[in-house]
Amino acid sequence: MENSLYSYHVFLFPFKWQHQELDPEADLDAKFNLSDFRKKIGAPWIRKEYKLDSFERFNEFDYFYGHVREILYDLDIDLSDESTQGNKELINHFEYQLPEEECELHYCIQLSDETRFFLRIDSILLNIYSTGTAILSFHLRNFTYRDPGDILKINQFGRRLYPPFYDLESGSAIFGTKDRTKSESALNKTKAYELPDKIWLGAKGTSPNPNSLLVEDFSGYLTIETIKNGPFRIPAFVKGLFEKDFLKEYSSVNKSRGNTIKGKGILIHPILDSRMFVVSWFADDTLINALIAANKGEKSVKKLEEWWYKYVFVDGGSMTCQDQEMREQLLKTATYNRWIDWGTVFGISRYSLVMLTSTGVDSFLIRHLQTMYYKMAELCQVQRATILNYADEVTHVSHLLLEKKQRQRTLEKIATLYKKYLVFINKIYFKEVTAQEQGIEMYDLLQQQMRIPEDVFSLDKQIEELHNYSSFEKNEHNNDLLTKITIIGAIFLPLGFVASLMDWQVLEDDFLSGPGILAPFWMRIGVVIFISVAMVLLMDAVTSFKFNIKNHRYRMLLRVLFYAVFFGLGIYLILSFK
Repeated sequence: MENSLYSYHVFLFPFKWQHQELDPEADLDAKFNLSDFRKKIGAPWIRKEYKLDSFERFNEFDYFYGHVREILYDLDIDLSDESTQGNKELINHFEYQLPEEECELHYCIQLSDETRFFLRIDSILLNIYSTGTAILSFHLRNFTYRDPGDILKINQFGRRLYPPFYDLESGSAIFGTKDRTKSESALNKTKAYELPDKIWLGAKGTSPNPNSLLVEDFSGYLTIETIKNGPFRIPAFVKGLFEKDFLKEYSSVNKSRGNTIKGKGILIHPILDSRMFVVSWFADDTLINALIAANKGEKSVKKLEEWWYKYVFVDGGSMTCQDQEMREQLLKTATYNRWIDWGTVFGISRYSLVMLTSTGVDSFLIRHLQTMYYKMAELCQVQRATILNYADEVTHVSHLLLEKKQRQRTLEKIATLYKKYLVFINKIYFKEVTAQEQGIEMYDLLQQQMRIPEDVFSLDKQIEELHNYSSFEKNEHNNDLLTKITIIGAIFLPLGFVASLMDWQVLEDDFLSGPGILAPFWMRIGVVIFISVAMVLLMDAVTSFKFNIKNHRYRMLLRVLFYAVFFGLGIYLILSFK
């Protein structure tokens, strides 16, 4: 059993999902139905509700505001109240059942130079949300590697889901010739700098089993046929955690209308790109002392400062920013150093939340990173993923606006999307999540680095425009309906008016007498209907001409005159009947 914990790592994989058996045009409520997901996920995943069954859980639970907990936790019945009745249909929490043998399952990373890292899996968690997003997270403990360079490599290579790019031969770019990159070498340099050679889940110190469903060597990306529908293929160390064919890529399904391939699984697609979000803690006295010295304006070792930049921005090789002034500005924005003199500093970027401490750090800080700070990072990932997912839905609905036959369906989808957006604003997106001062500051920094407020504002404008369009369309429909009712009323108005004016006794025998349609009653009715229709049609036709009459009162006077003439004619004809 290991004695010293050198670092702690969490890789978060945010993705969007929907049920595969549904038509791609299905309503959002049907696409993202959590009850159906619960029924299908199966072993070895077990749904676990959040219970206050330990002092540790109390500390974490009490850290957040009550209204925030509804999206953070799948609440047990003892923690539910009237304000959290919708919790079960907002988030479902699942945990992967690890083998009972202690330390058997590890997160294994092999680099192109045969270097290997084995990190003990603490837990594998899955949170599914009714917004059509989900977060799969690997929680890992490092009891073996203490070199700062190894920590950078673990974060850089361990977070990859698929290749970010191919290494193309240079001739085509220089001479404008056809690219002749060979498939067997297309990922050689990519694996040297950005992509691991393999990632698998297995026992510590062992080689990957080629027959295992949990080994990803990225060899599938060397064949164009396997990526023609899109760059993403679910990595084996993710897909192998579920029953066969439970997870499938969006791109593997033909979405063309009338030719949808249906199944019983779940379609997923990464919300961001080929990288997972990293939460990490590492303890090193030399590094933290260098940062303390730099913070006090003392001369520091440049190489150690560079390491901090790489740790925050998850660079495994060379720094991705070579301009010193820009690098200093980026680090200043990304560094949270409230407790730096106490040997603790945080770094927050768009893809990471990291903590560097001295080796004598109190354990409660590590626990805070594993619980409160991790939950804040997870919440921000859910927010960011939901924004991007809804932005994609807005684009899809906007496309439907061009199809007149889809009018009613489009309005329904806009209404559902607007309802989902209101749920997001009120139950997922928060300006503040805790009353603790340092929590407020770190959450603000996470929001700022991920540009979430700006993205929410942009999405709000898009949703508002769609909602306004929907309201306009509904008003137009109601106006058309009122117009039709008005026309019908105008047609039958003379009949009612004349009948009341002449005091017809329509139920008297002598009034109804007569052979067939020649009865006085029916003849009078026929005349009135004919006059009514003719009056409306002729009046509309005449008043539609352009008389260059700009004053609206003259147009109204003209219409009144037509009504008077036709009423007089109608009464005259009716009185002429004997």
